[in-house]
Amino acid sequence: MPDFYFPTPKTYDFLRSLAQGFCMEISERGEIVLMIKMEPSVLMDIIKGCKITLIATNPNLKPRGCVLYIYDKPGDPIYFSAGFFGEEDTVFNGLDKVVTALVQQHDQIKLVLYNELNHPVHTVNIPIEMDREGFDKWLYNIYNADKFRNPEKTLPKQSHDPIHDQQGFAISLLNADHSMLEKMRFISPEYGDSWRQTTNSDGRSFKFDDYQFNGKHGNLQELSITSQLSRFFKVGVDLFPSPKYANGLEFTDYIIIDNNAALFFESKYVISEKQTKKHQAIHKAVVQLNKAEDLILDGKLYLLEESIQHALAKVKLVLKICLVNDKTEITDKNAKVLSDEFDKSELPIFVSLTAFIDLLVALSLKNEKFLRYNIFSNFIEMFNLYAKSNDKILYKNSFSVEGLSVEELNELGRNQY
Repeated sequence: MPDFYFPTPKTYDFLRSLAQGFCMEISERGEIVLMIKMEPSVLMDIIKGCKITLIATNPNLKPRGCVLYIYDKPGDPIYFSAGFFGEEDTVFNGLDKVVTALVQQHDQIKLVLYNELNHPVHTVNIPIEMDREGFDKWLYNIYNADKFRNPEKTLPKQSHDPIHDQQGFAISLLNADHSMLEKMRFISPEYGDSWRQTTNSDGRSFKFDDYQFNGKHGNLQELSITSQLSRFFKVGVDLFPSPKYANGLEFTDYIIIDNNAALFFESKYVISEKQTKKHQAIHKAVVQLNKAEDLILDGKLYLLEESIQHALAKVKLVLKICLVNDKTEITDKNAKVLSDEFDKSELPIFVSLTAFIDLLVALSLKNEKFLRYNIFSNFIEMFNLYAKSNDKILYKNSFSVEGLSVEELNELGRNQY
């Protein structure tokens, strides 16, 4: 029987507000619980045993703050800031009680992975490793040593990466491969036809195991994107997942429309590390997007649903986006091959799924009312600058918004109680 953990109502409400990120709490049984909500490819890497590190930040830099590093790509981890997990420690001001309890009283942590519909798809206990004597020394320093109490004086700039212990204290999660452990199956009306699961007498079901093997990773990523986009756009109004030709075949993966402009999306989840496999997937996405664009602009498109057919009839500008799983990096070698095969006008903007969700969150937090306008105007500006540049392709695996990193915006708007 798979392990299962459900958080307190307050923590669950917080998880529901997250597009992606993490939080922590102390369970009723006194366990330290780390809950991570991320896109499928990152969850897959965690399940396969990728390195995870939790940083308790120096409260003189960031009161009650933590940074979580997920090394889905060695040397280039994803990281998220969060904090204010429940109560402040009554002895160590500026630190969360859950963090000090983890370091001082526990040898393991309960790790719970959440999907976009806020279901805990996998729960497992994993050991932790840290220098407890070093933590005691670090605690003394942050309250007494000048360079720890005033770290800005000696550090060139604030960084999430604790190269210096002035910035934070590292706790290593000794993650291992959990691929073969059985995952929880969920039955819920939310898993409708789009989740492509077999009908159950109690409704539709979802189990992460069903997508780990047999080439179903791409389906899981598309389901993830559908759930995330539905947070920000209205299906059938400005968002159209998997529109079909009149003959029932798929036109493209997603369309977002704003007046006479449209974003066309193709989703690619590449598992193989072979360059040929990656290129084949990306090449296919470029061809599909260009075919879709040509049909729109030539006025020769016939779709199954009249609503999307009518909406696209007004479109005069198409922006092509290829969303790739976070681990798939578009290298200089990939860029050269693509630029030899396609003109700049034919190439889409390549964006990692994690970065794209970050951008949606950031722009929504800045001004939810003008989210569509800001998404379109930013992508148009990006592509115009790219068209004038000497860059072979436009690949984005991170964004910044008005001088603030998306991580900081996400922290300000979501990762706090």
